Amino acid sequence: MLDRVPKFLSISRVILYVSIVLFFAIVPTEYIEGGPTICLFRNMIGVPCLGCGLTRAISSIFHGNFVKALSYNKLIVIIFPLLCFLCFYDLLRLSGLLSIKKTLNSPMNTIMG
Repeated sequence: MLDRVPKFLSISRVILYVSIVLFFAIVPTEYIEGGPTICLFRNMIGVPCLGCGLTRAISSIFHGNFVKALSYNKLIVIIFPLLCFLCFYDLLRLSGLLSIKKTLNSPMNTIMG
């Protein structure tokens, strides 16, 4: 029973990643543009936050429109590669190709004796 829980969670994370990529690849950016803003900061204060426009920017990148993505939010240059790295890193860990072993002996301890 305990072995199935981590496997179920790993499968659900893979399904989540795939569904997010499919959502942004299938749904046109114009559809996302037309919807109301869901940013609490902008809705309550009236000023856009640092994350405003990131959903539209990510959608624009998936559709190949990089200039439009930059016009939505300049932070996409940092956020999108970081998100890609984190997703690929997590998928590698889930697949078992990348294993992180917690050891008490670091390379410096081995060198220093």
